[in-house]
Parts: sequence; structure tokens; C-alpha cells
Amino acid sequence: MLLNSFVSANAFPHKILRDIPLLTSIIEKKKILPRHVQLSPTNKCNLNCSFCSCKLRDLSQEWSYDDLLQIVNILKKLEVISVTITGGGEPLLYKYINNLICALADNNIKIGLVTNGCFKLSKEIINKITWCRVSFSDERSFNNKFLDNIHSMSNSNIDMAFSYVLTSKPNFTNVVNIIDLANELNFTHIRLVSNILDPSSAENLDYIKQQLQILDIDDSLVIYQPRNEYNKGSKRCLISLLKPFIYSDGNIYPCCGVQYALSDEKCTLPQKMIMGNYTNLEDIINNQKHFNGSICDICYYQNYNDLLNILMTNLKHVEFL
Repeated sequence: MLLNSFVSANAFPHKILRDIPLLTSIIEKKKILPRHVQLSPTNKCNLNCSFCSCKLRDLSQEWSYDDLLQIVNILKKLEVISVTITGGGEPLLYKYINNLICALADNNIKIGLVTNGCFKLSKEIINKITWCRVSFSDERSFNNKFLDNIHSMSNSNIDMAFSYVLTSKPNFTNVVNIIDLANELNFTHIRLVSNILDPSSAENLDYIKQQLQILDIDDSLVIYQPRNEYNKGSKRCLISLLKPFIYSDGNIYPCCGVQYALSDEKCTLPQKMIMGNYTNLEDIINNQKHFNGSICDICYYQNYNDLLNILMTNLKHVEFL
């Protein structure tokens, strides 16, 4: 398992160095291309998780069908190559989710999906998706309906994974069940993360890992990801151009972590972090209007910004490696 195939937070962005058109654009034209746009089409959700970093959102917000068509058209025009459909809310509660997936696929834009696993998509729609990550936690019930949904989604050609939130009260049985299911169904990985709103929960990751080893449970698919280590935001937040976040309110934000980036405004998307409406995306990219991330207290993407800033710099003596 190659860690950098599946995670971006607190990881060195190797994929940037493998994208030759992106590198050429950055080095020769000083222009960062929007390669991976994250989309949150709805705020509706059937769950009410205590650790939800979006818990203060307006639950009624979601894209209209016209928004959907315009956003896809803009992404096509900007030659975006991939999107992740995520929350906000639960994407599969968006009434136009099938239309969104089909429109993206018809324009050769690869699709990732983050879902809570409570709902199904048709096999025809599932097969248009590249990868799907199913969210679970200590607070969820591991039941037959959930199992049926997971088996249904895994009977396809997409890469499946779990993201499991570990709280201050670990549910070890749930963790083991998720690991066993992922091993059984040949999932790519399990991202075991601490509660981002409770830094102390990161201590439980070591406990879980130790218990799995004691019981000789195969955790080779598990990526242990504590969320208690982060950086202050960068003034030149260039990841805001590389992978901007279009939220259910139609606004563009610098990344998918803005709801916990400010220490005094958690669980909401602060107005001062809006880069513009989705109709402004072309102007933002064409004129490289990056976000000023110096206001961010918490940033997990400093490695991205460091590399992008280096690549955007004119270096001397480049022959001397």
C-alpha cells in the first residue's frame, strides 16, 4: 500500500511531481491549473454525528439544477480532470446526484465520492465513479442494511475505502468489523482518523493499533491519521488554485478544511474565507487569485503549499541537482 495514493492531508504531494502538464504550466507559465475540484452539492444529511465539522451549516442549502449545469460547464472549460463529491451533507441525498455524476462522466472528468454508506446508487451510476470512500465512526451501528449497501457498491470496478472517525470513546468492535469487511472485500485502505474537533482523541489511535496487534488482526490496510498536528496557514495558499472547494452555497473556498481552520469559528464556513461565487472560478484561475491563508489557524496542507511555492519560484543553477 502506497500511502500517497490515498491521502493528501499532512502528506508530501508526490502526485504533483507526476503531472507533467501541471508542472509545465507552473514552471513555464507560472500558472497553477485546477486539477482536482471538490464539490459539495447539498447540506442535507440523515445523520447527526457529534464530531461533524459542518454541524452548524444551513441544512436547506443545495445546488439548483441550473447551478449543476453551470458548474460542470465551467469545470469542463477549465479542463479540470477530477472531482470529489463530498459534504457538507450526504451527497446521495442530493436530488440531482445521478445527473451530476453523469454530467461529469460525460465530460471525461474522473469522479471520487465520499458517502456515509446509508444509501445505494444504481450499478450504472456506480460504474461511472473512480473511487468511493465510505465514512463510519464509533457512533454508528454496524447492521445488515449497512452491510448490504457496502456489498452492493463493492460489486463494481471502483476502488472502495473506509474513513473511520475515532472519538474519545473508541468502539473497538466497530473498528474490527470495519477492518474485517475491508479485508474481505479487497478495499484499497481504511483511513482511521481522530476526531478533528477533539485533539485528545488522537491518543486513542495508538491504543487501537496496539490492541489490533495483540489480537493478531491484520491492519495492513489501515492508515493511522491523527489530526492533532498541523501548521498555521500560508499567505500564498496556492492549493486554493489547485483543488478549490465549491460548496452548497455556490461559493468557492480554498479547501475542504475551512470549517475547522479558524479557532474562533469552527463547524461553519466563515464568510471571510469565500474566494468568490462559482461563476468567478474562471477569473480566479486565469488571474491566479490565490487565497490568503494567513488567517487560518489550522492547515493540514502545508506540504502542498511549500512545494507549489518552490515550483513557482525562478531558480538559478537548475542544472546542478
